[in-house]
Amino acid sequence: MVYFPLSPELHESVGIRQMQSLGLSKPALWQGNFAVAARLELSSWGILETQARACQSLAPSLAIHYWEMAVERCRLHGDELLETAVRETTAVSPTAEASWGRYVEANPKLLLPFALIVPQAEARYYYALWWKERAFSESLAPGELFLYYRNSPRWGNRAQFDDWMARHAKWRARDFLEWAALLHAWSDDRKAWELLSEFISEPDMPRGQPDMALGLLEAKWRADPRNFVVAQEFAMARYLADGKAGGDEVIVAGAMEENSPPWFVRKAAYILARSGRLGEAVALLLRLPANP
Repeated sequence: MVYFPLSPELHESVGIRQMQSLGLSKPALWQGNFAVAARLELSSWGILETQARACQSLAPSLAIHYWEMAVERCRLHGDELLETAVRETTAVSPTAEASWGRYVEANPKLLLPFALIVPQAEARYYYALWWKERAFSESLAPGELFLYYRNSPRWGNRAQFDDWMARHAKWRARDFLEWAALLHAWSDDRKAWELLSEFISEPDMPRGQPDMALGLLEAKWRADPRNFVVAQEFAMARYLADGKAGGDEVIVAGAMEENSPPWFVRKAAYILARSGRLGEAVALLLRLPANP
């Protein structure tokens, strides 16, 4: 040992060989080398992952301990590592899931990632714990927010979301697209439209007259509906020639095309909303990027 006091790889390698040869007869010996290796690489979660896998079949409960330390160190991909750890340990130990349940209850930031792993009935339990412990925290991690916005319709309920919006009112302008998406998922398109229209305005029609005659614009538009410059001019020409309905039809058709420009999406959404088609209007605006 005196020849490699500062080498985490060698300490870990020796620890693994000792574990394989001594098993549980002298666990303190190989655990000591594992501990030295981990202390020498304080920023590395991979070294703990290796240790967890090394002793998984020999001592499953100890493997969970090493996995837990790895998850605590793994800041960027901790959710993915937790899923790997739970999957691998539950495959070899019938008590592993209960152990992980106790662990995440003691570490509430992991409750939502854990809820994704367990069956639906259990997921609701862990979501309820998260709601109680973390939902109204002012320091929610980005990963927690992402998982909440993505999964609350299947784990939570509409009344809870009213509380969320009230308690996190200062996030309204930042997260309005996520909030509207949740309201849409709960079929409250009236509220979703109110929220979206608060932050996304209806664009004006371009000024001036179309450069081409109505018939030629129509021919070009029908030949290539994805030519959005022509589509916009054709809509203007239809407004002038046929009145509002004709131009609206062209704009809505343009908004339905793949990768339609934001102008068409926003304008069409307002057209649909005025005609009472709020669900379609909301769905259109939810296609916009975070900073429309």
